[in-house]
Amino acid sequence: NGLQAEREIQITVLPPRPQIEVLVDGVHRNGSGWYSSDVHVTWTITPLGAGLTTSGCDAVTVDYDTPAVEFHCVATNSSGTTERTVSLRRDATPPQTLLLQVPPTQNNYGVEEQPFTFESVGPDLSGHAGFECNPTQYESEYSYYDCVSPYVLPAGTFPGYPGTYTMRVRAKDAAGNVDPTPATFTWTVLQDTSVPVIVPNIVGTAGDNGWYLGDI
Repeated sequence: NGLQAEREIQITVLPPRPQIEVLVDGVHRNGSGWYSSDVHVTWTITPLGAGLTTSGCDAVTVDYDTPAVEFHCVATNSSGTTERTVSLRRDATPPQTLLLQVPPTQNNYGVEEQPFTFESVGPDLSGHAGFECNPTQYESEYSYYDCVSPYVLPAGTFPGYPGTYTMRVRAKDAAGNVDPTPATFTWTVLQDTSVPVIVPNIVGTAGDNGWYLGDI
């Protein structure tokens, strides 16, 4: 019949709702939730395009100690709004160590107990987490081991090994920081080079020619 109908339909294609990914980069040890270095926070938002607006999504660096800090990123486009929050805490300040008691005699023959007591001092945001001790002649990272106060080196620890020894104690905190300047006490284990002298103790009445006149 020669008739023709037309209709115009306008379709608006909306972009996907914004997606926010966050990257937190820093030294994070011991599973404690504390960072012990500068922390860099960056956000990635997709899809990009006209009409996308953001708030609080700039990259940021946390270079100060804090028990808690929070960052909030908001992204909005024509399909809606997405929000994401990240919280973190930072303690990059190592604890300090103080020796409270040391052995009364610095130089000995290695046959006496060596008692030590010590504590962690100064502000420690993440909290005290223990001590490490090194009572050897050498300053080596591999010579330290976990210890507690009071700490006693048993009598006879170094007999036969004369020389200078140093007790090194360093505190550590929950963020994994370790005192870089351990508290120290140095003493010398002496070597006894004198020859033993045996002097008999004889009780009795001496006679002539080495004889005794009664019970001895």
